[in-house]
Amino acid sequence: CRSGVGFDSFVDDTRLTFGFVGSLEGTLTMIDRETYTLWTQLGGQAYDGDLTGAQMEVIPMPQMTWEEWKQSNPDTVVLSPDKSFEEYH
Repeated sequence: CRSGVGFDSFVDDTRLTFGFVGSLEGTLTMIDRETYTLWTQLGGQAYDGDLTGAQMEVIPMPQMTWEEWKQSNPDTVVLSPDKSFEEYH
């Protein structure tokens, strides 16, 4: 659905790691494993827990075809056991 979003998971100089909690009114809810704070996917904002009110920075997450990616990033290497990618190395 092209609705992916990426966030920098450093908050207050700590890299957070996340798990999936569920969906609240159709919105993905994440929990960080360091403080057990709940975060919304929509804006990367903490809404329940020790970090309530904290905001993760949105990072670019371009959506494009593999061909478009390789044209703009020709030195990219794919790490995959799937041998069908060999033609792209």
